[in-house]
Amino acid sequence: MPNSELVTGQVTNWTYGDQLRRIQLPVGVNYGADPKKVIALLQDVAHKHPRVLDDPPARALFMSYGDSSINFELRAWTDEYLHWQDVRSDLAIAAYDAVSEAGMSFPFPQREIHLVHQAFAPSAEPESEQTSSVARNGSIAPQTTDDQSSGKSAEKSGDKADADL
Repeated sequence: MPNSELVTGQVTNWTYGDQLRRIQLPVGVNYGADPKKVIALLQDVAHKHPRVLDDPPARALFMSYGDSSINFELRAWTDEYLHWQDVRSDLAIAAYDAVSEAGMSFPFPQREIHLVHQAFAPSAEPESEQTSSVARNGSIAPQTTDDQSSGKSAEKSGDKADADL
């Protein structure tokens, strides 16, 4: 409907006097459950509830295949417009009880993680004179060769440091 008709024309609110409210309740059950039994069970739950209307009749529908469950939706009508959340809550509890009593379950998402250990091939390069302690002996300080401990290496590294300046 264009905005201009809302402003200039007459608008009829068809739901103003109507106190009917449709309730939608998603329900996921375990794979392996018979979909026809689930539909019958959910419709029976709705028909037994005193605040669910017989007309229009309640319907349970198979909606989708989920990651962890097969998904249904119970659709029912109530004339308790202001308290439809209470009716929905009652239906959810009754559906839970009925599914459990029928030996079905409500699955929760599960993920499998496979860890693959990959061995690394040894390097073809020989170890350098200065290697980290993690590679050799687990200490944090680097190890030095005999030349470095005698001072020869210190002179060379000092000359190199001066040349970099």
